[in-house]
Amino acid sequence: MENSPDLKIKPMGIIPSLLFFGIPSVICSFSIYYVMQKLHQNGINVFVNFYVSMVIPLALMFLAAIIAYKIEGNSFNWTTFSSRFRLKKMTGKDWIYTLVLFIVMILIYGALSFTSKWLIHVKLFSPPEFLIPAVDPRLEQNILLNSFMGVPLKGQWWIAVTYFIALVFNIVGEEFWWRG
Repeated sequence: MENSPDLKIKPMGIIPSLLFFGIPSVICSFSIYYVMQKLHQNGINVFVNFYVSMVIPLALMFLAAIIAYKIEGNSFNWTTFSSRFRLKKMTGKDWIYTLVLFIVMILIYGALSFTSKWLIHVKLFSPPEFLIPAVDPRLEQNILLNSFMGVPLKGQWWIAVTYFIALVFNIVGEEFWWRG
């Protein structure tokens, strides 16, 4: 049975919500706290480690969202797809709201940036020792890079392409899973 574009989706209860949030959270945590560490211990390249431990779980979220969409009986057409995943064109008011939130986010990030250096010394919030440099809050991050995760950048356009793919899975994988 195909869902109509104006279908009202009934909210989940607390138990299904915990499962649908908890399972991806456990997978991502396992990937960061176990897989990333094991790959690091075995001398796997930092870039490959990043892809395996960070991007694959996000790609799985995207795949799970598409599979769940199909299991619901939806067909792959834009009208049904965009309705089910609540994809709609942003209005002028939406853009203003987005811009204001972006500015507020930047201001809060700047105002609270000192807390990361403080929190990493609190045992509960301390990052694991094996974090790769690109995601390790203990290391200073330089916006002007000569290398990225151990790979020299000059002439290496494939890095931009693979990082773009990672960014797409990060955004689309999470958005589709949580919206779906």
